[in-house]
Amino acid sequence: MQNNKQKLKLDAKQIIDAGLKALNPKDIVKNIDFSKFNFKKYENIYLVGSGKGSSAIASEIIKKLPQIKEGLVIDIKDFTKKPTPRVGFSRLKIMIGTHPLPSEKNILATKQIEKICQNAGKIPPLTRGGKNDLVIAIICGGTSALLVDPVNSLIKTREIYDKMLKSGASINEINTVRRHIDKIKNGGLAELIKPANILSLYVSDVPDSNFSIFGSGPTYPDKTTNLDAQKILKKYSIDGKIEFAKESNYNPKNDINLIIAKNTLALSAMQKKAKTLGYKTIIGKNNYNENISLILNDLIKKSKPSSALIAAGEANVNVAKDHGTGGRNTHMSALALKKIDSNTVFASIASDGHDNAPCSGAIVNKSTLEKIKKENLDLEKYIEKFDTYTLFKKTDDLIITGKLPVNVSDIYLVLRNKS
Repeated sequence: MQNNKQKLKLDAKQIIDAGLKALNPKDIVKNIDFSKFNFKKYENIYLVGSGKGSSAIASEIIKKLPQIKEGLVIDIKDFTKKPTPRVGFSRLKIMIGTHPLPSEKNILATKQIEKICQNAGKIPPLTRGGKNDLVIAIICGGTSALLVDPVNSLIKTREIYDKMLKSGASINEINTVRRHIDKIKNGGLAELIKPANILSLYVSDVPDSNFSIFGSGPTYPDKTTNLDAQKILKKYSIDGKIEFAKESNYNPKNDINLIIAKNTLALSAMQKKAKTLGYKTIIGKNNYNENISLILNDLIKKSKPSSALIAAGEANVNVAKDHGTGGRNTHMSALALKKIDSNTVFASIASDGHDNAPCSGAIVNKSTLEKIKKENLDLEKYIEKFDTYTLFKKTDDLIITGKLPVNVSDIYLVLRNKS
């Protein structure tokens, strides 16, 4: 029985690993059909971007497009660092910011991106009123925190971000608030770029495919208003004097918007690996965005014997004020311990390798529960305190990958032997 449990867990790790490997930035850029864009018609091409992995995506794009005059991206780390010289990097500057809360670093880097966008189509020679320039904007997960030009003070902005993230609000609600307290969001960046042309390339980390959702819409506004943001803040009891940005009237009608990566890349690779290991595969929802317990219940319910249920999304969580260390993924795995049987392995993984802690998430089965009991650990207490990273560090059930360059939401796996 113990050998079967170990094999199931090893198989689960292989399936997860296949999903993460499918998110290689080089392969993502390789699959973009740049041939359908007539880059020769532009006098100047600029590259800007932000979010997790934007440095890696930008480095691949700038190698493919020697026409790019200047590039700047804001990332959580430089994912391009190599011991050998990097081709094209004299044209690409990478600045490092903070996430999930904005900082002075983020604001300063954003100001430099704004300067590039303002210059596009507006610096000599002005041959056709600037309309012959192009700005390629890379927008990855984490842009809402990294690309910031806040209306309120930085302290107030961080406070709003922090409270919203811990409130249990949906990602749509969080982004609605973010886009209305910032000058660069909700089409603000696009307004700076015009009259130059805009090509936005998105790495999707949210359940929705609405362009205005990604990074709180710096190049694509939505139809919400400041009043909508005020109602959400009131709903979650976030008050105090809060200033709002001017309402956007930007029309993205003539811009080009393209999603270059999303979680289906990982799910397809996981499905293929699970089949090679002999499991039936069930592809579940890839857009979960409910309360964490509701998602977990649905995943367990839809799993079947001798099968791999593969799904993705982003759970809503209410974090205790006096919380420990951990994120959505280790928290869901801890909750799963109370629901899975001895023939089941459960895993919840952050695709960017960072679950609000130095891990991707956790992979658990009944052996995990046995270790918890043997060490006299209080599972309920760790769950209540949102300290599940600490719990799984003690039981050695964490998945540790280091920070990865591409974030496409969280990934879920329920792997079952025959009952």
